[in-house]
Amino acid sequence: AIRLAGLAVATEKTYLSWIMRFARFRMRRLGQGLREFNPEAVSLYLEYLALEKQVSPSTQKQALNALAFLGKKVHGVEEFELDFKPAWKGHRRPPTVMTREEVKKVIGFLGDPWKLIAQLLYGSGLRQSEGLSLRVKDIDFGQGTITIHDAKGVKHRMVPLPKALEQCLQEHLGKAICM
Repeated sequence: AIRLAGLAVATEKTYLSWIMRFARFRMRRLGQGLREFNPEAVSLYLEYLALEKQVSPSTQKQALNALAFLGKKVHGVEEFELDFKPAWKGHRRPPTVMTREEVKKVIGFLGDPWKLIAQLLYGSGLRQSEGLSLRVKDIDFGQGTITIHDAKGVKHRMVPLPKALEQCLQEHLGKAICM
């Protein structure tokens, strides 16, 4: 059902992980199987995540999306109501951001080709999955761009190719073609 919906592989893995956790919860806590969809069990699980596991609101929402997908697309339940306590928002800490020097230090520990991939991700703002699925035809040295096909949300986008990496990329491509 996830693949027919055209969702990303990362989404598939995440949803399956949440559905497996929910299945364990239903078997252990409620003594139920997954044959039928039970909105009350979903509500109990989401409340369990918030109160006992003390997950963040975004984590609880991710679980909710996975279980809503299960109910609607797998079990065919069009509409259902859930009654659960949302996770506590609390005070959100600002994100930890590495300095340029820290990034250079981390990248300095990497060997080829991982170093080049990390530099490309950092220099052009690519997601990990986008960087690992790049193809030679996606890089336009003349325009100084990288074209990302079927990115998040099955969209296409263009990002700048860092000038500092052009020579390294061309050398890497030269080595790869000779192999």
